[in-house]
Amino acid sequence: MWEIVLVTIIPLIIVAGLYFYFVHTSLAVWFNARLTGAKLNLFDIAFLRLQNVKSDDIKKIVDKIVIASKAGVYIDFSGIGVHLMAGGDADRLIQALIEAGSAGVPLTLDQASAIDLAGRDVLEAVRMTIKPQVVETPEVSAMAKDGVQVKARCSVTIRANIDNFLGGVGKETILARVGTGIVSAIGSSDNHQIVQATPSLIADHIMSIDRDDDHEADIHQDSAFQVESIDVSDIAIGKNLRAGLDAEQATADSKKAEAEHETVKAEYVAREEEMKARIYEMEAKRLEARIQVPKAIAEAIRTGRLSLKEYFEFENLNADTEMRKAFSLFGETNREEET
Repeated sequence: MWEIVLVTIIPLIIVAGLYFYFVHTSLAVWFNARLTGAKLNLFDIAFLRLQNVKSDDIKKIVDKIVIASKAGVYIDFSGIGVHLMAGGDADRLIQALIEAGSAGVPLTLDQASAIDLAGRDVLEAVRMTIKPQVVETPEVSAMAKDGVQVKARCSVTIRANIDNFLGGVGKETILARVGTGIVSAIGSSDNHQIVQATPSLIADHIMSIDRDDDHEADIHQDSAFQVESIDVSDIAIGKNLRAGLDAEQATADSKKAEAEHETVKAEYVAREEEMKARIYEMEAKRLEARIQVPKAIAEAIRTGRLSLKEYFEFENLNADTEMRKAFSLFGETNREEET
C-alpha cells in the first residue's frame, strides 16, 4: 500500500517542484508583463529559466521590454534571450533599442546584437548617432610653401554611423586622417599668412578630399563615424624653417669654401717647398761642380795644358770682375737710400 502511495506522490512532488521553479515564476513575470500591454510568450520566459538564467535577470529584461513597449518600441523577447545566452549585455542592448526607437534611429535587434557581441558599445553608438560628439586632434605642425611653420589644432564633430559601426574604423583613425589633412592643407598654401588669416581653409580642404584621390584618404572611408564638421580651434605660427635652412646652407657653403681655400693654400705651400728643395738641390750641384774647378786647374797645369801665367791672368780677371760687381751694388744701394 505504502509503495503505491510513494510511487504516486513522489512524481507529483517532483512535477510540482519543477512547475514552481520554472513555470510559476515565469508565469508571474509573464502575467505582470501582459497587464502592462507587453506581448510576451510564456514559453520564451520559461525557456530562459531552463537555461539557468536567474529570475531576477529575467524580470529586469521584462521590465525593460515593458518600458520599450510603453515608448512604442517593439523588442523581440526571444531575440534578447538568444543574445543573453551568447554572452551579450541585455540591459545595454535593450536600452540602446529603446533610445534608437524613440529618436527614430533605424536599428534592428540583429544589428544591435552584433555590435554588442563584437565588443563595441552599442548604447554609446546610438547616443552618438542621436547627439554628435566633439573630439579634439593633437597639435599638428606643418610647413607652408614660404618655409614658415604653422601649428594647428582642430575640433572634429562626429556622429556614429550605425550601418558601418561594426567593422568601421574608430575615432583614432578619424583623428589621424584629419591630422594628415591639416598637414596637406598647410603644405599646399603659398604662405603662412593665408592660413593664419583664413583658418577655415584647413577645414574646407579636409572635407573636400575625395576618396578617389590616390594621395589622401577620404576621412569617411570605411569609418564607423560620420564627420559632421571640422573647426580650427587653435592656430599658431612657429619657426621660419626656410630661413633656418638657408642659414644652415650658407654656413655649410662658407665652410666648404674655407675648406677649398685651405686645400689650394696647402697645394701652394707644398709647391713652394718643392721648389725650395729643387733650389737646394741645384745649389748642391753647383757647389759640387765648383769644388771640381781647382782640381781641373791643377790637372791642367800638371799636364801642361795651362801655364801659371795664364792661370794668374785668369784669377786677376775674376778678381777684377768681382770688384766691379761690388762697386755696382754699392752704387745702387746709395741711390736707393737717397731716394
